[in-house]
Formats: sequence, C-alpha cells, structure tokens
Amino acid sequence: MQLLGSKWLLVLAMAKSQIAVRVPPSLLAELNQYVEKTGTSKTDVVVSAIAQYLGCAESVPLSQRMAEIERRMAKLEAKEKVERKWEIHAGQ
Repeated sequence: MQLLGSKWLLVLAMAKSQIAVRVPPSLLAELNQYVEKTGTSKTDVVVSAIAQYLGCAESVPLSQRMAEIERRMAKLEAKEKVERKWEIHAGQ
C-alpha cells in the first residue's frame, strides 16, 4: 500500500514472468511486420500463439482476446471492401 495524501492507495499488480527465446530472423521479421500492421504488441501475439498452441486460449486475458477479435474483424472488413470494389469494376 502507498500513502497518497491522507488516503491509502492499494496497488494490485499481476506479476508476469519473462522468458527469452531465440527465433530465426525470418520469423522475427514476420512478427515485426504483423505487429506493425495490426498495432498490437509482440507480447500479446506471442502469448496468444502459445495459448492457442497449448489449447488454453481461455486463459488469455479478455482484453487481449477482444483485441484479437477486433483485429480479425478489421481484416475481414478490409477484404470485403476490396472484393466489393472488384465486383463494381467487373460489372462495368
């Protein structure tokens, strides 16, 4: 607890472990491109990938899962927009 003015502030933080991994340069380049394109963090991508691989995706925080759903929706909407443009041009 911290004293803030005349009030106590209880600060709760969920400890997260840190690991180091070695990845091939080509995989790191793909990861870098992905996070730049989607605006997510490398940590979120790696944690989600590990959770999916291990079959425990429900253990990923809800906010992180929602961000992934939003990213997928944006990708689908962009694809649909491109397809509509092709349909319009094909019909002319």
